[in-house]
Amino acid sequence: MTEQLTGSAKGEGGVWQKFLEGQPRWIPNTCFAVASGLGVIIGVTINWWSIPVAVLLVLTLFFATGVARAHDSADKREIKAQEDAVKREKRLSDLLLAEAEATYRNQTIWLLRDQLTAAIWWVAEAVAEPEPRKRSRLNTAARTSILNCAVNIVGQSAQLGTRANLFRLHQIGDEWTMELEEGGFAGRGEKSRRTFKLGDTTMTATLANRARFEPDADDEDLPYRTYMTHPVSLGQDRIYGALTVDCLNTGELEKEVDAPRMAVLAGLLAITYQCEDDDEHGSPSVNEGKVASSPSDPDALWEWN
Repeated sequence: MTEQLTGSAKGEGGVWQKFLEGQPRWIPNTCFAVASGLGVIIGVTINWWSIPVAVLLVLTLFFATGVARAHDSADKREIKAQEDAVKREKRLSDLLLAEAEATYRNQTIWLLRDQLTAAIWWVAEAVAEPEPRKRSRLNTAARTSILNCAVNIVGQSAQLGTRANLFRLHQIGDEWTMELEEGGFAGRGEKSRRTFKLGDTTMTATLANRARFEPDADDEDLPYRTYMTHPVSLGQDRIYGALTVDCLNTGELEKEVDAPRMAVLAGLLAITYQCEDDDEHGSPSVNEGKVASSPSDPDALWEWN
């Protein structure tokens, strides 16, 4: 009972303490003012009723002091609670940061050791091979490895998997087309059967040596909802085709994460074509030389649609 009235040892406050804390903030100052007035009355006039006035003065001061201390105690508890909340948030933030750093390290190890290493090894073997036929076979194996890598490291959040297609650029006279490279497919579902021609958005971007990202392709004719394309090129004068990766749902491709990976993979693919000395597939400027040159700003390479 005593603890309920005066407050527990932990300072949580009993009934009386909570009653005092619940009083308006103006109560202490008002009570002190009343007590001052009562003191003046007692000092000026001393009569029989001075005793009850003095008792009222003491009670008023006691009540005002109790309310003031209760408010002060409540304020301190509130400040401490806020400080504790900040400390908890900082500990949680530090924990999340540590987890993020560990995940990033593990992702980097996985990306470099388990995925890109094999693809880079095949490309290096092809580049170092002096015999053309064997080099061609090695380049084919390298491209297969790179496409398999693409479906593993691009669009990792895709629950139903990603699809990667490698399109090869061809020129016959004044006609330009881009068709799927033989064996240039990996991942979900069936390979693409599209043929890109002049005027198609992807063809225009590829000939301009520009990548594309469509976060939400609301097109009933497409069997997917989001996609990225990246030119397979070594500068503006050597454009060999395009690497495309698509996913079934919006949000499964992220520009900040997947665009750099697409660039690396497309660059490796371009090396496999370049080391075959297949210059006939290099793309000179079209549209009367109005195609943009390779941008110096890497982010300028990408188009948002």
